Amino acid sequence: MAPLRWVQFRTLAELLCHESAWRELCAEAAEPNIFFEPTVLVPAWQHLAAGAAVQVWAALEPHGNADRFVGLVPIELRRNACGLRLARFWQHLHCSTCVPLVRDGYHERVFASLLEHLRREATLLEMPRFPGDGPFWQVLVELLLRQRRPWLLREAFTRAVFRRGSSAEEYLADYLSTARRKKLRRLSRRLAERGPLEIRELAPHADVGPWVDQFLALEQKSWKYRAGTALCQHPAEMAFFRDVAAAAHRRRQLRILAMYLDNRPIAMIVDLLSGTMGFSFKSTYDESFASFSPGILLDLESLHRLHQPGEPLHFDSCSTPGSMSLKTLWRHRRLMVELLIALRPALGGAALAALAAGRWLRALGRRLCSHDSAFTTASSQPAGSEAPADGRVAQTPTEAVVQAPPTASGCSSVERRIVL
Repeated sequence: MAPLRWVQFRTLAELLCHESAWRELCAEAAEPNIFFEPTVLVPAWQHLAAGAAVQVWAALEPHGNADRFVGLVPIELRRNACGLRLARFWQHLHCSTCVPLVRDGYHERVFASLLEHLRREATLLEMPRFPGDGPFWQVLVELLLRQRRPWLLREAFTRAVFRRGSSAEEYLADYLSTARRKKLRRLSRRLAERGPLEIRELAPHADVGPWVDQFLALEQKSWKYRAGTALCQHPAEMAFFRDVAAAAHRRRQLRILAMYLDNRPIAMIVDLLSGTMGFSFKSTYDESFASFSPGILLDLESLHRLHQPGEPLHFDSCSTPGSMSLKTLWRHRRLMVELLIALRPALGGAALAALAAGRWLRALGRRLCSHDSAFTTASSQPAGSEAPADGRVAQTPTEAVVQAPPTASGCSSVERRIVL
């Protein structure tokens, strides 16, 4: 069996010379990932890679009279705060999944070869937003254990996924309570009382431009605009979104649903498709209608449509840690992890050990700070009196600062600086 040959594409122009081979790999990948397909990765490299040393690594295998792609992943090379060289599966701001594109049956060969080649470039490999429940994950863990290669699990969380049931009615009946379903129907009726209510879907041959414009305008009426994260507030991200929508629409990989009240949109969702897999890309709603939950009502309509023939069998919510996005409607979960792998076992292993020890010490410090803060507050309170509701002790200004109410980490702001 011939060894795999890795090619590093340092410019987008070099990569696009092999677009047909890239798209062939996308069609035969064991785990679809729209974010590493040309539809999304090309606009991302054009608009979101400023200041990042991004390369696309492709594994090639002889096939007939030419080579074919059997694996592909974008990689960012940089140094971390300690000066160690770090290779990272590139995750831009709008990338929700970082599993490499690998031809079915090539997982172990591709990843073993990638680790060997990357050790010439970096000490550690960082793998963010990596699915912890697919075939790649199983092969990866077995390979790392067999090689006795040090690795560290930095983060793990679950996100909602959709897997088509026999019907939408049975799916909802199994997951949502009767009271919850009644409440959603009541909200829909109340919303319809305010004017004509309809659901529209982008047609295959329609102009996608007006839909994109409506989405960007609707984001200005949502919490995202107040938080400064709306696409229209960032020119590069807005250009990226427009290019992704246009490219996906041309290749029938775009799905846009919108809820209209009195002929104006009040909620919209934008999905990306890859084979039998769908990805929830963007969503927004008019915050002035928040009491009617238009976003959830539109997600409910989408769920009904996903049970129709021809729709994706699986859908990834693409949610972030701590997010409840679609968890109230989609009953299945997917484990997402972030790993650090030592490419050079000696130096990389020592670095991982130091990181693990640092995390343990910080966690211990937070627990001690929380315990000491609670003990100090209780012991300084006169017998028979009650502490203020916010946890402060009204004594001298200095004591009030030290005994400030705990933050989310369990320590006051002063204590947290000491711990970290």
